Amino acid sequence: MLKIVVGILIGMLVPLKTIVNLRLGKVVNALSLTALSTFSGGILSLLLINLVVEGKIYRNIQFIFNLPWWSYCAGICAAIALMINSFLFRKFDVILIIGITGASQLIAGTVIDSFGLLGTHYQELSLLKLQGVILTLLGVAIIIYKHRVSSELLLLSFCEGIFLAVSTAIISYTGNIFNSIGTGSLFSLLISLLFTIIIVIKVKSWLKLRKIKGAKLPLWSFSGGIFEGVTTYLKAKIVPIIGNSRLATWVMIGKILIGLIINKKKKLILKKSELIGLLLVIIGTSLIELDAFFNFSLVSPFFTCIWKRNLLIFMGNC
Repeated sequence: MLKIVVGILIGMLVPLKTIVNLRLGKVVNALSLTALSTFSGGILSLLLINLVVEGKIYRNIQFIFNLPWWSYCAGICAAIALMINSFLFRKFDVILIIGITGASQLIAGTVIDSFGLLGTHYQELSLLKLQGVILTLLGVAIIIYKHRVSSELLLLSFCEGIFLAVSTAIISYTGNIFNSIGTGSLFSLLISLLFTIIIVIKVKSWLKLRKIKGAKLPLWSFSGGIFEGVTTYLKAKIVPIIGNSRLATWVMIGKILIGLIINKKKKLILKKSELIGLLLVIIGTSLIELDAFFNFSLVSPFFTCIWKRNLLIFMGNC
């Protein structure tokens, strides 16, 4: 039950982080600067989290030489996803972005788990789990059904979900190599910060920092890093336990709940289609959890065998 609460909490914190970034972004008008603020604050918050939880700000740093080259991509993917998210939230409907990104992250997370990619533990894709994923995606489709979707929005949101899934999987892997979730998370955010600094210098967005002077920004507009540090640590902590696909479903529910509240301007009156869609998302997520609960020992092998046998028969007939 605790892992479900953590997953939903992560999902609820992500849109809140975006809202904070948007407040700062209105002043500086530069995605790279808001990302720079977020990752700088994220590193500071992670140093504190590591000190409190693990007793040290970093551990086993010598294992950095054991990391494969692709482990450095986690920070880059996280930085790109953050900037895409800030861009989309300024231009498009909140629930639309959350829905498409969540669906993309779920698909990518399921593929990563099913093939054991990026150092993750292999998790067989049973028919029950597949049905849960399909129902979840169907629920998302119903929620965003009446929203107008441009090709630009669809592509960027889909890419954001993939980048998030890849980043989360790699961070959990690096945490395993360092034998420290905190150090793995810190390593990722350091790469994110370095990548963002390069972009800031390249596009000369640092010139816009002068806009902050006299802007009378509230202190909370610089708190995006706190959300980033906490969510990065929690995701790295929980992925090895429940996998990328299960995390993606619970994170999606948390995001959708916050998104619906934002869309209704804190009036919790939802449309019938949104309620039906949310219900399907919850049912689909429950099927995925049911599949994980039985651990492929009671329900999954039976359905999986039937699924594979029918697939082979179908392919043979073709």
